[in-house]
Amino acid sequence: MDEIKTTPAQENYIEAIYLMSHSKPVRPSELAENLGVKRASVSKFISSLV
Repeated sequence: MDEIKTTPAQENYIEAIYLMSHSKPVRPSELAENLGVKRASVSKFISSLV
């Protein structure tokens, strides 16, 4: 099986989602606030996962 390559930025998003999701579902606006990025950046990242 091929190894999936991730960038440091992708790892930051994934780690934040993981940590935030322990108590409740993660909203894109909350993720953006947590990471200090715009909501559009979160939407673009989420779209890249699909």
